[in-house]
Amino acid sequence: MQHQVDLHLHTNSSDGTLSPSELIILIKSKKLKIISITDHDTTNGLKEAQNTVGQLEQLTIIPGIELSTETKNVEIHLLGYGISVDNSDFQKDLSNLRNEREIRTKKIVENLQDMGLLITWERVRSLANDAVARPHIARALMEKGYVKYNFEAFDKYIGNHAPAYVPRKKLLTIDAAKMIQKYNGLSAIAHPLDIPNLDSIIQELIPHGLIGMDVYYGRYSSYQIEKLLKICNKFNLIPLGGSDFHASGNPEEIYPGDAGPPLDNGIELISRLNTNRKLS
Repeated sequence: MQHQVDLHLHTNSSDGTLSPSELIILIKSKKLKIISITDHDTTNGLKEAQNTVGQLEQLTIIPGIELSTETKNVEIHLLGYGISVDNSDFQKDLSNLRNEREIRTKKIVENLQDMGLLITWERVRSLANDAVARPHIARALMEKGYVKYNFEAFDKYIGNHAPAYVPRKKLLTIDAAKMIQKYNGLSAIAHPLDIPNLDSIIQELIPHGLIGMDVYYGRYSSYQIEKLLKICNKFNLIPLGGSDFHASGNPEEIYPGDAGPPLDNGIELISRLNTNRKLS
């Protein structure tokens, strides 16, 4: 089934491999109507994407961001929609987050070097535009032939339980929600099936601008979607979602339009963002 909305997309401004222009051209070929680019800790790809949209047939692009957070040692990714991306204070906050990423990524490279793997920090950094992260290390490992696919690099070397892993300082989830709210955005929980005690997290975040979560996401099954729809109904959240596309080259990767919420849900998100903007 081809979907018309994809609210979880990445470019090479963070850990995707397509430029914003290339992603938009792909999306045009898929005939999507509403999208959001949600790069990690950066909005620097949005202008190029919006300029490309302006040259193509009608497509609505919602400014987005994805922030890595934690609550009680549980990692939670929070999506922010409709943020005032030109706000200088917001951009300063994102720059600080990217600096933390860079410190952590460099330490992982050093661990891999200590293991005898011949990759360099200079090569890893050159593979990234704005936000350097573990997928850039994975690409360097692929180039050297240590792994064939991105997911193998995580499984074997750099994933959360792999030998070269280094934890990263993260925002508290509630502080990330407040930050999104501060800069006129609304938030949604990314890939929520990974999160224990989801109901209590939702209750804590709703007063701070939480309006939805990924439901129609990636490879979520119909059973999983139904489970999440019940939670959305319980808390009056908008069921959102998308492909979480990175163009990573992994086998059977989900592409834009392969997953996503109904068109009406995307329209409802836009309506909520417009109302929020008027009230801000």
